[in-house]
Amino acid sequence: MSDFEALWREMETNPGEHSYGLLRRRLTLEKDDGLFVGLDPASRQRIFLVDLPQEMEFSMRSLPRWTEVQVERVVLEKRPQRIRVKITLVNPRFADVFTAFASDLYRALQPLSGPTVPDVLIARLEKWNRFFREHGPEGLSEEEQRGLCGELLFLRRHVLPRLAGIKGIRVWMGPGGAAHDFRLPGGCVEAKTLGLRPPRIIHIANEGQLDDEECSPLYLYWARLEPADTGESLPGLVEDIRHVIAFDRFATDAFEQKLLMAGYLDTHAPLYGVRYRVGEEVLCQVKEGFPRIVRPPEGIGFVRYDLAPEVCRSFQVDLARVLGTLVDSGEGA
Repeated sequence: MSDFEALWREMETNPGEHSYGLLRRRLTLEKDDGLFVGLDPASRQRIFLVDLPQEMEFSMRSLPRWTEVQVERVVLEKRPQRIRVKITLVNPRFADVFTAFASDLYRALQPLSGPTVPDVLIARLEKWNRFFREHGPEGLSEEEQRGLCGELLFLRRHVLPRLAGIKGIRVWMGPGGAAHDFRLPGGCVEAKTLGLRPPRIIHIANEGQLDDEECSPLYLYWARLEPADTGESLPGLVEDIRHVIAFDRFATDAFEQKLLMAGYLDTHAPLYGVRYRVGEEVLCQVKEGFPRIVRPPEGIGFVRYDLAPEVCRSFQVDLARVLGTLVDSGEGA
């Protein structure tokens, strides 16, 4: 990502020659694959360009619309037809995010050729559209950081040692907006962390998180995090998981996409410097009698509430034994 930033800064200080009214820099030195960073010399807006091969079409019908970024279809030549997809940063507050955006597009498109390029481009734009809709340029809030830490902690410590590679990444459902964070072969798990300050409570975001109607058995996992000078950090957990799954290209790609859906970008990593010592880890079965709010009356939804961990103790189960059962109950995701 720093290379993209450097290219844009170079164009801002050393304009060079214009092409179709824009400044351009090719991203792949070995070949012309149609991928460029650009700069509008008048507005100083940063741009990512995709020049499609001759006679390849690109439909605007399914393109996302958002205010921070503008996507345009530009006809460079009519016969033979040459199409350019021009992606422009409109809101400069999102400059760091746009750098990550451009880097992700390049990684996804550079290995491709032929008719798959437009489809992959549209799919990536749709995923980034969700990011721009749901997340700001400042990165994750403190609560969002802890929530993601809980999911990644559970993934690294308890899922990937039992389900390696893409099988383990696939069962992580939280970033996709699923009802529960993990859907294992034998049941579901909702992963949480206890707040750092008293009262130590568990935040339940909506009434579906502890509803076992569609996925049973359902378990609630929580980890107690204590601020520390050394220990776990959000960027550290991300890097640890990247290392563990590095052997599996499909797992790596899926993990990066889920991080994006969760609102995590490497460009924000310096903002996430808080470290934690992981204390107690608990797994409770959510079943009849468990303290929860589910299926509220018609007209009421998105019920958010706080749960005291002490009232859940009578539902506590053996973490290692139950997780082994959850994984061994099927062939994997």
